[in-house]
Amino acid sequence: MIGIVVVVFFLFQGFGDPSRLIMGQRADAATQENIRKELYLDQPKWKQFLFYINDVSPIGIHTNDEIASKGLKGIFIGGHTKLGFKIPYLRRSYQSKKEVWDVLMEALPGTILLAMAAMIIASIFGILLGVIAAVKKDTWMDTSAIFGSVLGIFLLGS
Repeated sequence: MIGIVVVVFFLFQGFGDPSRLIMGQRADAATQENIRKELYLDQPKWKQFLFYINDVSPIGIHTNDEIASKGLKGIFIGGHTKLGFKIPYLRRSYQSKKEVWDVLMEALPGTILLAMAAMIIASIFGILLGVIAAVKKDTWMDTSAIFGSVLGIFLLGS
């Protein structure tokens, strides 16, 4: 999981300046600087990474101001700077302006339905081809069933 988080962070570092992507063609210097400050893009890369880890991890350190401005949900312990056990903060989508968590939760039922349908179809075809291969051992049907299974794994697995 840590490897995925590191790869995602550094992968998105190569796509140019996110503040320019957010603003599009109507960019002025003051607005761009405000967006860069809000997203910590004015900080060195190692600090940006620490802020990113702090936001996406379920355990983080946040100030009272951050908790209020980001709308963090969870249990926070401490004075002005608090240790929090929280729902990861994924920011807002630049396209829809909704919370990323809400966008993910909207897509989750369809994703689960698609995964379940794929598992059911794969199970039906897998059992069917397995029975054919077992009953018609050492025939063209056995070879075809095995070839079809391997081809399906290759095409759907990649």
